[in-house]
Amino acid sequence: MKRYFLTFIALLLALLMFASCGGNAGTDVPDTAISDADETIAETEAENLKDNLGAYDFGGEEFTFYSRLQATPNFHGALFAAEETGEILNDTILRRNRTIEERFNYVMTEVLGTTTDAARTAVLAGDDTYKVISTRCSYAFDYACEGLLYPVTDLPEIDLDRAYWDAKLTSDMTVLHKMYFAVGTFNLTSYDFTHVLLFNKKMAEDYNIGNLYGIVSDGQWTFDRFGEIAGSITADTDGSGTMDAEDTYGFVSAGKQVPPCFWISGGVLSVSKNADDIPVFEMKENSRFLTVLERVYNITWDNNSWMYTSSDENVPTVVRDQFRNGKALFLDCTCFHIEDFRAMETDFGIIPFPKYDEAQDEYCSRIEGCELFCTPVTNNKLEMTSVILEAMASESAQYLLPVYYDVILTSKYTRDSESAEMLDIIYGNRIFDYGDTIWCDLLRDKVLKDMYKANNRDFASKVESLTATVQDRIDKTVEAFKAL
Repeated sequence: MKRYFLTFIALLLALLMFASCGGNAGTDVPDTAISDADETIAETEAENLKDNLGAYDFGGEEFTFYSRLQATPNFHGALFAAEETGEILNDTILRRNRTIEERFNYVMTEVLGTTTDAARTAVLAGDDTYKVISTRCSYAFDYACEGLLYPVTDLPEIDLDRAYWDAKLTSDMTVLHKMYFAVGTFNLTSYDFTHVLLFNKKMAEDYNIGNLYGIVSDGQWTFDRFGEIAGSITADTDGSGTMDAEDTYGFVSAGKQVPPCFWISGGVLSVSKNADDIPVFEMKENSRFLTVLERVYNITWDNNSWMYTSSDENVPTVVRDQFRNGKALFLDCTCFHIEDFRAMETDFGIIPFPKYDEAQDEYCSRIEGCELFCTPVTNNKLEMTSVILEAMASESAQYLLPVYYDVILTSKYTRDSESAEMLDIIYGNRIFDYGDTIWCDLLRDKVLKDMYKANNRDFASKVESLTATVQDRIDKTVEAFKAL
């Protein structure tokens, strides 16, 4: 949103400058003034994305990452590309790495594994081969608690005030104000695993839904509006008398995804942090959490807008087919899965999940998890590490993220410029909830997933039964961070 706001200000200034130089009221601003303003803004933004690193020469030394890899082309966890393939994202990663290698005279290598257990074993053995480990956020927190990592603040050349580091997500992941993790623009998985709503444009037109983009932009995209629209779509279209996959729905999603997507978009967390930066079990302490959760059931179960599926896939095949076949208006989807709809004949758009009500200031978007970079205590090259990571974040912001964002998401898989504006809103306020990410085994997947799928609303007793277990996990984590 900042980009569009700055462009508007630049054009306004161009208007005022032209008027002050003798332009008459009603006279059009020359195209050159507008293009010059755009160029100035572009130059300013580009300058802000450049790092402030000085000159370094690492003498051709090898620098090795260990990264977790999933066996799917949609997963962008690798930080290395071996050769040009003609695929623009791969080739941009390759060029980014070569640029930094030549700039600082070192050689980058990467070891990939389906887990990072081998890297952890190496660190425990005192092996300094791996200078950075990139792994799932829950594993990363475990490694920190075990005392296996340096904090980000020990990396001298990383400047977290720069625009290519996500200050919000980074602050979400501290404990006792100790910062072991930071999210930079080279971390594409933080974008991959952000949840969005896809909507079928033809269905929206056929059902006279109105301009969904405008509803979002006007701040009127709320739980009530979602429930009203989604409920109006649901119909027993095959006339069987039973609602199943052959019928039409307002909203389709894996059951386990529904509660966290909406409670986060509704402005509450299952686990927050207090003024001392200590995790707090909000499901127990904050009555508004249960109010929001009850409303989630109202706008999905109670108006029959959600299609039940027993599948625990993140985006189940059955709901993807529903959306492709024009049987669902809205689909919960991570950016990871947008590519799956590339061949869809009907146009679709992207919008954020709704706010709880219009009084809520911002749209909040759920990030289900991501890969985090970890600096193991065996790393004896902290300055070198910080230089490389800082440069990677800067280069990625300038060249890689525009490719991911504008080509992979906007041009390749979505069909309009408005969706790009919606992504600005979505990515601009991503939320990391411990109960949905690093402790999903205790909250989201162990309890809330099955409760929602069973339409079980006995929240109070369930929360009471969870409190001791969750608090024990919190206490152990806090004690571990105190000892670091």
